[in-house]
Amino acid sequence: MLLKGFRAEELIFAGIAVSAVILETQSIVSLLVSCWLLSFYYLIFWWYLFAVPNERKIVRSMLFGVLYSLIWLIIGACGVEMFGEFDWYFFFIEAILLIFISLYLFFSRKNNSDIFTSTNYWRISIIIFINIFILVFK
Repeated sequence: MLLKGFRAEELIFAGIAVSAVILETQSIVSLLVSCWLLSFYYLIFWWYLFAVPNERKIVRSMLFGVLYSLIWLIIGACGVEMFGEFDWYFFFIEAILLIFISLYLFFSRKNNSDIFTSTNYWRISIIIFINIFILVFK
């Protein structure tokens, strides 16, 4: 099942953030607030989101929370074109972070649970989709 491994509030915050990016409104406040709210959620509740009950990898959970938080901060800022012509630099930083997460998931797939790996691949897929949408349509 697709929703297994995701928390309800994460799905709600992510749905609001994705819809704020896709549905352009006259105000940029909704996009910034929703993306930065999701970023704040990842940063504060990393222990709740990325901890698998049978695994005790606190450093990995904290690292994933910080990385996803940075990624959603960048998405919010680049979605409203906050940095102007320097957006490419922040997309580059985001790409490096996504590659780091993907490589970790790929090389440690036998040590991680299937739920942890699949939910993170879904998160990465959504982030890549949002970034392509921002680059093409914004």
